[in-house]
Amino acid sequence: MALGSLGGCPGAFLTKILVKRYELITYGSNKDHNGIIKVSQSHQSVPSSTKLENSTGNIVERVLHTTSPPESILKSWKPSDTVKTPVFHAVWLFGASLLYGLILKSNYYKQFALLYINDDKFLTLVGTLIPIISTVSRIIFGVCLDKGLLSMKGTVVLSLSLQIILCAFWFFAPQVNAVIYLILILCLALTQCMVYSIIPTAAFHIFGPEHFFTNYGLFLSKNFLAGFLTPLVISPLLDILGWFWVFTSVSIASMLALVYVILTNCSIN
Repeated sequence: MALGSLGGCPGAFLTKILVKRYELITYGSNKDHNGIIKVSQSHQSVPSSTKLENSTGNIVERVLHTTSPPESILKSWKPSDTVKTPVFHAVWLFGASLLYGLILKSNYYKQFALLYINDDKFLTLVGTLIPIISTVSRIIFGVCLDKGLLSMKGTVVLSLSLQIILCAFWFFAPQVNAVIYLILILCLALTQCMVYSIIPTAAFHIFGPEHFFTNYGLFLSKNFLAGFLTPLVISPLLDILGWFWVFTSVSIASMLALVYVILTNCSIN
């Protein structure tokens, strides 16, 4: 008889029990005389929202709740939709331009410096310090992003701006003295390490967890393009225009990415 009153289905009866148990665990007995759950102040959520503009110009809103359960609600973007969003293009260009400078620094910092700094041991020391600075900086920027001290967009703008300035002075640094060159190279390492914090963070927090690995792979496609094109670009530039324009090309690429990030109507929060 009891089953009949619940629709004659044992599954419906079990569902009712589970729902009831969930309500008791989550909300206790906070119900009014009409049976409506009264949510206490501690269970209320204050939504914050970030907006992404998709390719059709519509605003897509992702609401993050500050309480649990559930702790947060993330919209998961399909890869086919991810690649159409301005925020994907902005983060991709950011990663590609930083990777261009990173490849140039890793492969040519010593070759260029030897023209002005005749100290192989010193330049080897520079190369040893690069991964140390990069690793420590990744941890620091990761903590800052986690604690909300830096926004993703602020970090992107900061890193691109620093790379523009540093590469503009790269040609002149070793001509001043070795210490200035050391500082410049280590500052570049600090700047370029941000790509390793921003890319996975953007892939998860902006485009959601469901298709994270595929979306992250789409961001990493910049590695293939930059790794393939950089040797093809640097050698002709070096032969025809010289070192100054090789370094300037990194500043130009970073400037284009920075302009896109700033002017494009997209939100990277």
